[in-house]
Amino acid sequence: MTDSLTKLNDQFTKHYSFTSNPTRCFFAPGRVNLIGEHTDYNHGMVMPFAINLGTWAVVRMNETNQFRFASSGFNQTLEMAAEDDFQKHNNEWWKYPLGIIHVFRDAGIQVPPLDFYFHGNLPHSSGLSSSASIEMVTAKAINSLTGSPFTDRELVTLSRKAENEFIGLNCGIMDMFAIGMSKANHTILLDCHTNHAEWIPWPEDGKVFVVGNTNVSRGLANSKYNERVLECNIGFNAISEYIHLEHLGQLTSEMLLNSEHLIQNSDVRNRLHHVASENERVKNAVSALINRDWAELGRLMNDSHDSLKNL
Repeated sequence: MTDSLTKLNDQFTKHYSFTSNPTRCFFAPGRVNLIGEHTDYNHGMVMPFAINLGTWAVVRMNETNQFRFASSGFNQTLEMAAEDDFQKHNNEWWKYPLGIIHVFRDAGIQVPPLDFYFHGNLPHSSGLSSSASIEMVTAKAINSLTGSPFTDRELVTLSRKAENEFIGLNCGIMDMFAIGMSKANHTILLDCHTNHAEWIPWPEDGKVFVVGNTNVSRGLANSKYNERVLECNIGFNAISEYIHLEHLGQLTSEMLLNSEHLIQNSDVRNRLHHVASENERVKNAVSALINRDWAELGRLMNDSHDSLKNL
């Protein structure tokens, strides 16, 4: 790891002139979600885990009035005045660290001009949460360099706020929580309504999960993600007139069978069927994982994928 850090610092110095200010290096992993899709923003259950790929950030305070950004993964760099309008820059890769700086400032933290060099080995737009990884590593860096008092859980909340309010993606908390709160050799059972989490240990019998890169590009902010959020909200409002629910994560398949006649749009009905059944699959997957019932866990994952495809 020492050699890798030396290489990262060498790359940093190629982009930025020498100063006596020390550099610091931070890391945040990527994540995959074992099961529990499109449930987090509906206050449901998810079961993600962190992976050993992620994002490194070499950061230092500089002696200018500018934030400066460079990355090994992109040719474009940015130098911008600290008082510049951040929203002008929210179409490039540096929108993610800018969003974090923005929410720190909103929280009353004075963020000094900084130099950033990012290096990651997560394939871009692959569904491994490279954007949340950049946000979390930036949050960790700023929190440390400014001596801010935020806990890891609070950094997770700030990173989600950056996604929702600065990036414009109406996501839940899963990605940031999985990245910021992960433990080695564990998956997380997360209730996205209460943010209560349980860390479930991986098996010790040689079983592994293989994460495959299909090379299908996936960018949430440019996809139908926000459309799915809207459809779920429409469905929730429709059935809330018949069933008292605080959030859609409380919906069961039985409840939906008794109330789906209230929903006129078939696409919206499909979304709700997925959410209700997916929450139930997550709960059953916990038992399967704890009991090492791999056939049942595989069946639940297949059912989850079928539901995502069809509903």
